[in-house]
Amino acid sequence: MHSFNYRMVALLILSAILAACQSPATEPRSVEKYRAAYIANIQIRWEIYDMELRLTRMCMEDAGFAVHPAELTSNNPNRRETEFNPLVPEFTAVPDRDTAYAVGYGDWLTRQYLLDEEPVPFEDLSSQDQQDYYQALQGPDDETPTASAELHSGRVVEWWVGDGCRARAQDALLGDAYEYLAHWSASIGVAADQAIFNDHRIRTAEQDWSACMAAEGHPDLISPRSAFLRAAMRESDYIPPMGTDEATRQAGIEEWEQFQTELAIADYECQERFDLYRIYDEVFWELRIEAMSADEHVTFSFHEKAEQILEHGQTMITTGELTTP
Repeated sequence: MHSFNYRMVALLILSAILAACQSPATEPRSVEKYRAAYIANIQIRWEIYDMELRLTRMCMEDAGFAVHPAELTSNNPNRRETEFNPLVPEFTAVPDRDTAYAVGYGDWLTRQYLLDEEPVPFEDLSSQDQQDYYQALQGPDDETPTASAELHSGRVVEWWVGDGCRARAQDALLGDAYEYLAHWSASIGVAADQAIFNDHRIRTAEQDWSACMAAEGHPDLISPRSAFLRAAMRESDYIPPMGTDEATRQAGIEEWEQFQTELAIADYECQERFDLYRIYDEVFWELRIEAMSADEHVTFSFHEKAEQILEHGQTMITTGELTTP
């Protein structure tokens, strides 16, 4: 007679329960799949945005406007950061240790806030020429140039409407702009945004970080992003305007560099002490993937649809004509 192995049965039951409780989206292989889809969808969204700008410039040039404002260029720093750090800016680990101790926030400030922008020829145009440009870009003054709607996730999306070049280029590229924006938002799980920001694990870690920063002489900061912004916004407090004598200006630059370096070092050390970036990363992906899995078909079909949009955009660039898809 065979003895009944109760221990083995118990283990099998426990394994079955654990397997049932684990969401398919949270299995390691699926997590990587969702991460890859999120990053790919973000990046191709920037490509579509760039294409939209190209078509808008083409439309404006056909209307006789050869010089464009900075807003119609593709130089968006947030797009560049996404290429190596998919987390939203609020949850970005800045700076790393070597950068903090060497140059503070370093070129992060340069990239995002303190760039000495090249002069834009558009700014040299007369007020009337600029007014004429924007009227052709956005439509007559009595038109409302945008429309908006709230998605089921709660996010409000906005798109161009009317007879201006912006709306015409967007219509030609996207077709139904609302449908495109709804799919794009679902494909990166925007429904998770508020939950991520309000998650108790993040709030607790940020409170610990804030207390740590106050103890280091930097009070009234609520998150690492606020420290980074303080470093950027305090530049003018230290550095005199252009035209000030060189010695005074150089002294101000050195004082500001010392301030932002000390702030960056404290920021880094406090983040490390409370393992802040790991918590950000863990919560971000946990809730983001949960939201993306609710619209799984859209998540994994958006990229293919986006490629078709880009192909149509390139055809219009080649022919020089705006045509509906």
